[in-house]
Amino acid sequence: MAAANGIHCFTLKSNGHDLEGAGNMMQATFLERLLLGKLFEFQIVMGGSESLISIFISNYYNPNDIAAGKLQIKILNDYFLEERWIRTARNKHFLHYPSLSDVQDTLNDPNIEWQLEIAHGKISSNTFYPTSDVMANYAWFKLANSENPIQGFNEALGTTRELALITISTLERSIGYFIDEKLIDNQTIRLVTESIHEIKLNYFLST
Repeated sequence: MAAANGIHCFTLKSNGHDLEGAGNMMQATFLERLLLGKLFEFQIVMGGSESLISIFISNYYNPNDIAAGKLQIKILNDYFLEERWIRTARNKHFLHYPSLSDVQDTLNDPNIEWQLEIAHGKISSNTFYPTSDVMANYAWFKLANSENPIQGFNEALGTTRELALITISTLERSIGYFIDEKLIDNQTIRLVTESIHEIKLNYFLST
């Protein structure tokens, strides 16, 4: 048992990793799972060529070239067809934790060193029980790479981020052309913003 910043950490098996880093990682991967689910929801809403969103993208992704918008929709749909595991990830892990059968093989994998930590602080924001999220993450990563869940970690995060980039850039471009064409009295507003590299969402907080 060790105490750091008023947090008592009970480690049943430890390889010496940083508690704050573990908390931030669990929080980040939880948000990644939610993001993947949201991206899949968008693909469902976008649907076929007759959906309002598909029509909007077709018309405004490049107003001078309707075919470019239709091609962008195809690129998005093809991504989901290629990464078929995303549907299972959305259905099983978007808003749910996996059943034991989803992680049984991973639990029995001799190449994975399991670690269980319980961090208990004086306030709830300094309490950390990562076990359920660790299991949820391995189940998700195993979908991305059934032979190597550790490698699946990088593949799952890479897929999510690339898909998010394609989706967001498609919508931003379409909305941008729509605003330029439809809204005459648009304004330029200058804001003081922070660098994305300086933004950090900490897991542990103090009062």
